[in-house]
Formats: sequence, C-alpha cells, structure tokens
Amino acid sequence: MPKFPQQWHSRVEKDRRARPPAGAPVAPGAEADDATLYFEPEKVAQAIIFHVLDEGLAREVTPESVRRMVSRLGRRGLRPSIPRGAWEAMTNHERLEWLLSASLTVPLMNPEEDVVCLETRDDR
Repeated sequence: MPKFPQQWHSRVEKDRRARPPAGAPVAPGAEADDATLYFEPEKVAQAIIFHVLDEGLAREVTPESVRRMVSRLGRRGLRPSIPRGAWEAMTNHERLEWLLSASLTVPLMNPEEDVVCLETRDDR
C-alpha cells in the first residue's frame, strides 16, 4: 500500500503555535456539546480533504472517492466524536490521522498524478 511522504513532520511546531486558544471554535460545521465534537459524514470528508491539501500531501482528492466515503459513513451511521480538549491539543497532522482512523478510511496516493483516493480500510 502506498504511503504518504513524511513531509508533514516539519509542520508540527508550526501547528502547535498556530493552534487557536482553548474555547475558540474548532472544526467548523461539527456539532458540539460542552465537551464533545461530533462529525457528520460530510464534515468528516471536508476535514480530511482540508488536511490532505493543507499538509501538501496531494493537489486533489478524487470527488468520486469522497462521495463513496460519505455514502459509506452514512449507511453505517458512523458519526465520529472526540472530546473537544483532545481535538484542541492535536496538531493538524494528528487530526488528519484521527479523522482517517475514526472513519475507517485509507488515503491511497497516485504519485504520478499527485491525487489521493479515499478508500475503506475494511470489508464491513
């Protein structure tokens, strides 16, 4: 399975300095109660796309793979959630890793085209 280049590690310190202060709104579109952020399938997809592009891992994510992922999450009723404090403490790279893990998604890179395809990581 192709792996992403390790270029995101250079941004860790930048991510930590750029993090919004505690209590600032995070994850636009995520519904939140006092302590937990919830991500609907569309918001999971938007967040993954943002982080893949922001980290410079690809120039685009294939639209069809995004539609399949949103559909799969909706069919399964998968609505990832995370404590707000944990989300705020993460770097952008850690947020991407969490989003992929929580949504059971694997990003497959086509290095010739610099494009990512989002696929399921299981057969369920």
